[in-house]
Amino acid sequence: MDDLRTEIREAFEREQAGHALDRMLLHEITAAARAQPRRAPNLQWLAIAAAVLLAIAIVAGLLSTRLANRNVPAHPTATPSPSIDYGPPPAGIALVYVADAQHPGWYNAFDWTGRPRGTIKLAAPISDQVYLTQAPDGSGFITSLAKGTSSQSYDRLGTPIPENPSLLFARQVWADDSRHLCTLDYNSFQWHIGLRTPGATPTSLRTVAIDPSVVQSGIIALDFSSCSPSNDRAVLVYNYFGRPAQYWVVRLSDGTILKHQTFAANVLGGIVASSDSTLVAENSAGASGSLLGGAAQSTTIRRTSGGSTVLSLDPTFGVIAFSRDESAALVSTSPLAAGAPTPLALVNVQTGSVIWRSGGQDELTAAQEQPDGTAFALFLQDPHDTTLHPTVHVLIVQANGATIAIPGAFSQP
Repeated sequence: MDDLRTEIREAFEREQAGHALDRMLLHEITAAARAQPRRAPNLQWLAIAAAVLLAIAIVAGLLSTRLANRNVPAHPTATPSPSIDYGPPPAGIALVYVADAQHPGWYNAFDWTGRPRGTIKLAAPISDQVYLTQAPDGSGFITSLAKGTSSQSYDRLGTPIPENPSLLFARQVWADDSRHLCTLDYNSFQWHIGLRTPGATPTSLRTVAIDPSVVQSGIIALDFSSCSPSNDRAVLVYNYFGRPAQYWVVRLSDGTILKHQTFAANVLGGIVASSDSTLVAENSAGASGSLLGGAAQSTTIRRTSGGSTVLSLDPTFGVIAFSRDESAALVSTSPLAAGAPTPLALVNVQTGSVIWRSGGQDELTAAQEQPDGTAFALFLQDPHDTTLHPTVHVLIVQANGATIAIPGAFSQP
């Protein structure tokens, strides 16, 4: 009997080495057992008890070992941040907005240092089928256009601005001054470009001499790449698969075409202009992963005035946006693919040197330029998230390559 007890105790101590709490518990149980009156031995009961206690000790040891050495996933699933009301956003400060993932109709504002600065709350959440687009400095908002419908405007506090429902535009974007909206429409076989403030009829509506054939099967593929009232310029682009890509530099005040460039079909993968319409990037089709052949031999950045080349990049590089001072360009560094990570870099526009590179593990869903600085705000998502408003986290990349990660997970506005 005494030998069996000794074997049980030694087994416990071997299994619980390094687990002080369990060993103290064992001593207490042993002391309590010794205090009990001795009874006739029941070897079968003792064997069962020993087996049970040994099993408990082994399981406890295994659990403690696993917890101590648990691996953390390299990319844990993002958990939306708790709903926080940061109060009314301040006026006169450039802000970046993200949607509150837990409260439809709420949008949280962060400044360009990553500090939370306010929350707007729409009286009624917008449809999941449209997007809320902010002015470059966050001082106003519009909903994206759906075919045959009018857009809704909001002021900086999220209050709806009454709109004339008869104002229907083919395209409408924020101007670089954050005060005007640039409009594009096709009527009576003519293209018209205009400027308006939210809620107002365009104060100027100019006819642009663009070939009426730039409408294919009811799809109006002509779009703004940039619009700058302060420079009296806009860049319009047409890049429809299988057809010649084109862009036009247009004077806003009278609709005059200052420059028109045409490319063979499938040579370019995209055309991106700087916000002030002074630079344009002709992205090679190689940057979009085209396998049709005939892609431009380089991605080229040019001046819209005169057309001189500023920088030539590898054809697998695609310019996504320019910084406001045009010192840097945000680029993808390998062919883009939906549902795959987006490798990104920041490139010096004058020298072509790489300032910063991403880890290439997230997919870029949107990018925003700092209106009063040189940084970019990157909206990054899990490549496997295919929803219209994916969960995103925001990374601010400065022109010197420094980064600021805004804590939390949000939804694409």
